[in-house]
Amino acid sequence: MTCQECELALAREESSGDVNEHLSACAACREQAEEMQANSQALRAFATDELPSVRAGVMAEIHAARRMRWDWALAAAAILVVVFAASRMWRIWNTPVPELPPVRIAVAPPEVPIPVEKTRPRRQAPVQHAEPLMVKMLTSDPDVVIYWLIETKEGTE
Repeated sequence: MTCQECELALAREESSGDVNEHLSACAACREQAEEMQANSQALRAFATDELPSVRAGVMAEIHAARRMRWDWALAAAAILVVVFAASRMWRIWNTPVPELPPVRIAVAPPEVPIPVEKTRPRRQAPVQHAEPLMVKMLTSDPDVVIYWLIETKEGTE
């Protein structure tokens, strides 16, 4: 048996007379077989460890990092709002207020009567019937046009 064949048999965890015979004769393959057995035992021991607690810790750190990024983003947004509001207030406080001219109030003396003109109501001229008003409405269809005829009533113009 060659060293390669022995290595493949050890990887498949096969133990046969040929493999044992080669291991007793070859020191390099024997050393490799001992390493593979040690690695196999370490992996089996590692499989019994509780991984969910490790996973939960890692996930908690990831979520904490995400929260921290959002905290910084919210803090930056709050600072921008405060700076914008302060600049607007500064502009409002430093804008000069125009002075309004004084308001004059005219008051008539109470003893002077205000003259009232007496007028007669005007007599309205007789209504003449005029031609009706024509309104032309165009539609989205070029073949359709709407005409409205509007007549005035008596007493209105």
